[in-house]
Amino acid sequence: MMLLFSLCVDIAFLQALKLPAIVTSSLNPLKSCADAIARRFASAVETLQLAYCTTVIEANARDTIPVENGSIVTPSVSLIFPFDRYILTKC
Repeated sequence: MMLLFSLCVDIAFLQALKLPAIVTSSLNPLKSCADAIARRFASAVETLQLAYCTTVIEANARDTIPVENGSIVTPSVSLIFPFDRYILTKC
């Protein structure tokens, strides 16, 4: 019974985050994520019925940027994770 209550509290917290508004905002946070990460996130939040991200991911995949020579390229953002290892040097 306690596990069920804990799960309900966790779901209520996740609903309070208002993920649909974040995902569909003009900042478009899923656009700067790797496709595999965005799809994994979409799968998780859609399973919990918190947000539907598939349409945003598909729109991002169709988004292209024209280049001067007339060709069209898909935008790529170098992915930086805040938890990547970084060796600090001693002063």
